[in-house]
Amino acid sequence: MTLTTTMKKTIVLLLLAMLVLVTPVLAVAEVCHECVTNGDFETGDATGWTATAGDEDATVNASAKNSGSWGANITAISTNTSILSQSVDLTNVDTLTFYYKAWGADKANLTLNFSVNGDVTTLVNTTATFTLASIDVSGYTGANTILFSKMGDGAGGLMVDDVGAQSCAPLMSSSGISNAIVAALSITGVSILIAGLAGIFISLQGISGIGGSRNATGFSNVGLLVASIVAVMLGSVLLVISYMVIGALFTLF
Repeated sequence: MTLTTTMKKTIVLLLLAMLVLVTPVLAVAEVCHECVTNGDFETGDATGWTATAGDEDATVNASAKNSGSWGANITAISTNTSILSQSVDLTNVDTLTFYYKAWGADKANLTLNFSVNGDVTTLVNTTATFTLASIDVSGYTGANTILFSKMGDGAGGLMVDDVGAQSCAPLMSSSGISNAIVAALSITGVSILIAGLAGIFISLQGISGIGGSRNATGFSNVGLLVASIVAVMLGSVLLVISYMVIGALFTLF
């Protein structure tokens, strides 16, 4: 089957339409990464954290987990405090979350103090299950010290797990050169990928006997098929590179 002029125009219009649809998606897309190191404590120790002991200490153990295999247990005797802290870059972070609960005979007298650069939030949970805490940190930027401490007189302690802070930034921005590079790579990759898939479709029609030895593009069906497969591979590589660039940029900046 030979492609008519109308059919060729239709294919071109479809490719352009798909490209137009991809662009605004990239424009509103966000890329996120986790800012807290070892927030789930799944290393089995306090890697990434600073544990300062009072009469007792802040430790990582299996009994303090909310999920996974490990969690942090913060204990202290009398009014002394044990502290678990970490410096976290809160740029583009709206909310910091974590799960916590009190335990022990005097858990009703215990509170968890959470602070960001000295701004303290006091939390109470006397239930037997972990409670989710969501702290608004949108007003902070750059490196800030987040700190957990147990307050209150009595036997027992506080468990903390699954500490998270997602930093999200738009993939494309009018002022971000790096974002523009990523967007250009993505759009180019998608365009080549779509063109390659269309070429494979056209060439396979000819090879299967629907068309002649040559197709509407003027190339042999086998030649077009090979070129189209290469185009698909190139488009895929560009998309992978754009993804890697995103990761590298977040690592550097």
